[in-house]
Amino acid sequence: MLQYLQRQLDAEEEIALAEVARIGALHPQSVSRFFQQHLGMNFQDYVQSMRIARACQLLRETREPVSHIALEVGFTSASHFNQLFRRIHQQTPTEYRRALSGIAG
Repeated sequence: MLQYLQRQLDAEEEIALAEVARIGALHPQSVSRFFQQHLGMNFQDYVQSMRIARACQLLRETREPVSHIALEVGFTSASHFNQLFRRIHQQTPTEYRRALSGIAG
């Protein structure tokens, strides 16, 4: 299941609990329970953490605008992406990128 999720993210495809359950031949509740018990987070939080991790990689490796990165990793709203990124990293994506490059300001 986790490999499928990574492939979907890499291919910039939609990631749905029902599809993951179907791939694993499980009921969606069983998939949710697996994520909670083994990864300590629910399915949606896991998917979002994968997307944020991919965004961090793109912020480090490209000069692509933050709004494009948000869309590329699967967020439909740049503002939602910024909110979630800030909640996880305690800084905005732009601040994250600046900190990596040593640029103040």
